[in-house]
Amino acid sequence: MKKQIFIALISYLFFTQATCAQFYNKERVFEFDYSIEDSKNAHEGTVYLGCSKSQREELGGQYLIMWTSKFEDLLDNYFSTGVTGVGESKDSIFLHPPRHDSFGILEYSPFPIIYFPLKENKLWKWNVTIGEIWANKLGLSPENRNYKYEVTGVKSIFSNLQFENIDCYEIKAISINEMLKSSFIGYFSKEYGFVKMIYNNVDGSVIELRLKNINSWSYYREKAAEIDFKFF
Repeated sequence: MKKQIFIALISYLFFTQATCAQFYNKERVFEFDYSIEDSKNAHEGTVYLGCSKSQREELGGQYLIMWTSKFEDLLDNYFSTGVTGVGESKDSIFLHPPRHDSFGILEYSPFPIIYFPLKENKLWKWNVTIGEIWANKLGLSPENRNYKYEVTGVKSIFSNLQFENIDCYEIKAISINEMLKSSFIGYFSKEYGFVKMIYNNVDGSVIELRLKNINSWSYYREKAAEIDFKFF
């Protein structure tokens, strides 16, 4: 009897962690290494996801976040550039990807979306209407985008954050439009959120993000102060 209760308790704790853990609605910064490759060029860099616990009515109740490739934006222009939102609850996460500069093409790729509890072979769909503003900016046509998602299983992948392999849920998504094909593979950790994201985009480019660090806003301000002091 005690053994059965223990097993039930462990199952409950695992389920709770998998469905109630919050990642992107706290005051902290996720730092990603990224690479962008197409048929002609390839480049790498760092992109930052700054998060907050502020829910905004103008964002449909989503939490305020910002994406930026500029370190100084985390210091001088707090939530004044690359501002968007993340929907997060005990049941789901809807994360807007970076879409500034070279990341703009991600508007036409599946977004990082998951529904808890995560388990192998779980399926869901998502659709979005892309209007003229984004279409004109990217030189593409406005259209309704439709995607299907599947949890393909648990994979052990190398984490740039921990410098070791960790277990992650692998989530694959593909567009089911007749034209402008795109896809997404996300590796989601119960401890850290998305640790790796790969986008195959409608223009033939491949964008990969790999989580390198999670830290407080104050950490980056202190880091900047140290840099300023060295060059003073």
